This record gives sequence, C-alpha cells and structure tokens, in this order.
Amino acid sequence: MTLPVVFAPLVPWPLIAGLALIAALLVGIGLLRRARGSLLRLAGLIFLLAVLASPRWQVQTTAALPDTVLVIRDQTPSMAIGRRAALASAAYRHLAASLPAGVSLRTVDVGGAGGDGSPLFGKLKSALAALPRRQLAGIVLLSDGEATDAPPARLPGDVPLSLLIPAAPGETDRSLRLLSAPRYGLVGHAATLSFEVRDHGVDDAGRTVPVRISVDGQAVRTLDARIGRPETVRLPVAHAG
Repeated sequence: MTLPVVFAPLVPWPLIAGLALIAALLVGIGLLRRARGSLLRLAGLIFLLAVLASPRWQVQTTAALPDTVLVIRDQTPSMAIGRRAALASAAYRHLAASLPAGVSLRTVDVGGAGGDGSPLFGKLKSALAALPRRQLAGIVLLSDGEATDAPPARLPGDVPLSLLIPAAPGETDRSLRLLSAPRYGLVGHAATLSFEVRDHGVDDAGRTVPVRISVDGQAVRTLDARIGRPETVRLPVAHAG
C-alpha cells in the first residue's frame, strides 16, 4: 500500500532523529520539574522537526493504458494471387471495426518483392519486444500460407494467437521443389533440371498440372507435370551468367 504522505527531509534522517531525542529529553525534564511553558516548547520543537522532515501530501493520478491487439499482416507477392488481397483487406477492416472501446490495434506489415516466403515470426518477435507485455490482448496473423521462418522459442502463454487465412473454400497450398540442378552449364549445351510439384492438404498424387518455365523472364516452355512425382526438363544454355 502506498502512503499518501512522502518526506523530502532538508537534513539527513540521523540528524533529525538526534534532534528529536534531545528535544524529548529536554521537554521530559521540563515536564518532570513542572516548568512553565514546557508544552509550548514541545509544540515548537515538533513544528521544527516537521519542517526539517518536510512532509508532502502525495496525490497520484493514474490512467488505464489501452489493451493492444497485435496484427501481423502478410503482404508478400503471393497475397496478390486470386482474391487473397481483397479477402485480407475485408478481414482487417472487420477486425478493426469490431474492437471494443479501450482496445487499440497495432499493425505490422510483412512485405517484400523477393521469393523468400513469409517471414512472419521474425516480425512478430520484434513487435513483441516493443510492446508492453501487460497491454497485449491478443495476436492475429493474417496470412495466406505457411510461415517460412521458425517461431520464437517462447510466445506469451496466456495470450490468444489466431491465424486468419484469406482463401476460398477448397483452395490448397501448392509448392514446387527443385530436386537437382547442375552447378554450372556450358553455353550452347542443355542443362538438366529435376523438380517435383506438391499439393498440401489434398490427395491428388498423379494428377497433372501445367508448369511454365521461363528463362530471363521469357516463357520458353510449358509442360504437364504429375503431382507428387519427379519431373525432368532439359533447357538450352544460351549465354553465360
């Protein structure tokens, strides 16, 4: 419990204690001898000691800090596929409009034009370090697929974490895995690549899907690849570099 009175002594506390002891002895002797004015001297000494102790009335003014919902929003290139961006924007607006009074929204965008995937948890770790723990009301990941980085070793155990996936019913994740590629190629000769198409969350191994191959940004070939099975393609090496 915090006392409403605080002290800012003008002299060290040991000196005040010594003066109080001397004053008590003098007043006590005066009272025993029934000297006139002893009570008046006692009042004066108490006032002097109070001035030296410098008591001050403490008034505390507190204000509740708002709870914060942390949103990690995926804006990597894969979010531009289909209606993902529109669905994600609608979900974000709905979330922002649904927050009760006293709850704020902090948004961290994960973007990039490269092919490094969605490093969601790296951004999450940085955002958690900058946010007071007692204000964290919840974490929302707004992403279209799997994160490409490992989650932090420890997340707040009592804070809800939700994942919103902007997708239409029946949509699945598809990945292309490069199985082998030559370390170098000779100009004027063909280089052989091996790859595999995988669908996640659905059993459609053996079904064929079109795979478009581009060289220097230009489509040079389209072939039908079987899902879940290795495929090999030979491509000409037109120039060095």
